[in-house]
Amino acid sequence: MKPPLTKEERESLFPYATKEQLDFLLNHVKQGFKTKFLNIMADIKVTLVRSQDVTLVEIEKDASSWILEDYIDYGKGNYLGRCACNRKLRRVFTVKHVVTGRRIDYGEDHLMQFLGIDENILRDIVKDASIIHLELDELLIKIKENQYGYEILEDLDGMEIPEDIQAHINANVPLLDRQINRLYRKLREIERNVRKQQEESLMKALLEEKNRMLQQIEREHRRLEAIVEKVRQNLPPNPTKEMIALQLVFNGFSSTLEICHILIDYFGQDGSLSAGIHKRPRIFPSILQHFLEQTEKGNLILMEKIGVEDCIFIPNEDVNIRLEMEDTIEENNEGEEQLTLFL
Repeated sequence: MKPPLTKEERESLFPYATKEQLDFLLNHVKQGFKTKFLNIMADIKVTLVRSQDVTLVEIEKDASSWILEDYIDYGKGNYLGRCACNRKLRRVFTVKHVVTGRRIDYGEDHLMQFLGIDENILRDIVKDASIIHLELDELLIKIKENQYGYEILEDLDGMEIPEDIQAHINANVPLLDRQINRLYRKLREIERNVRKQQEESLMKALLEEKNRMLQQIEREHRRLEAIVEKVRQNLPPNPTKEMIALQLVFNGFSSTLEICHILIDYFGQDGSLSAGIHKRPRIFPSILQHFLEQTEKGNLILMEKIGVEDCIFIPNEDVNIRLEMEDTIEENNEGEEQLTLFL
C-alpha cells in the first residue's frame, strides 16, 4: 500500500475545496474512524480502559464510551506529536469520551495499554486508518485536478444510485475509484442479465425499453474484450487460471466473482456452479485463495468484503510486481466451504 500524504501535504490541498466539500470530507473521515474502531472494540469485547498518565473519573472508565476520533502519522523521522506522557511521537492517536468530551493523545504503546489491545489489533486499526486517509487524499487530489467521475452517471439511466455514491454527488464531492469501479461492475452485471434474458426470449421487449442502456453495455463489452486481449498478449504459454486472474487484477478488474466469470467467458475455464446456496463458480475458492496469498505477500490489497458473496482486491502500487512462472495449481473443489473468510 502506498503511504498517505503527510499532514502538511494534505492540508496544502484544503484551499482547493469549498467549505462544504471540506466539511463533508473531514466528517466522512471521522465517521470512518468511529465506525471501524467501534466494530473492532465490539469484536474484542473490551469493557474497561486502563488509565495511562491521566486520571479518569468513574464514568470515563467504561471502554464503550471512548471512540477513536483522529489518527495522524507525521511521516518517517517527524516526531511532531505529543503523548499524554509528553513523549514526542510520529504517530498520534486521539481518543475521545462521548459523554464528557475529554480528549487524550496517545502513542502506540500507551494506546494499547489504555484499551487493553495487542499489536495485531493496533495494526488493524492503523491499516484501516491508512485506507481512510488514502481515500481522503484521493478525493482532495481529484478536487484540485477537477476529476469528479460524474460522466458515468450519464449512462445510468433508471439505475438506482447507491447511498454512499449519492452522498458524494449531493455534496459535490468526486467519486472514489472504487465507487466508479462498482458502477462499472453493475453495468457489466446488467450485461450478463441481458444475455440471460436473450436466451429466455425476453430480449425484444427489453431492447425497446432499454436501448440506450444496451448501447452503453456494448461499449463496456468492447472495453472488456480489449482488456482481455491485452492480458492474452502478456501471458506466457500454458498459463494457470490463477496467473490469468492476477493479470486481470493488474489490468483494472477488482471483483473476485467478476474475474471468475471472465475466466469462464473468455479463457475456457470450468463454468459449473457450486452446490451451495450462493451458486458461485467452482473456480471461485481457488482464485480467492490465490488472491489472499498475494495479499499476504504484499502484492495485493483486500479493499472490501461484500457480504459472503465477493471480495474486492487492488494491486499494491508500492510493489514492483513480476509474475513468477508457477506449475499448474490443482483446483480444490471443496475449498469454498474451507475458506474461513466466507463462513
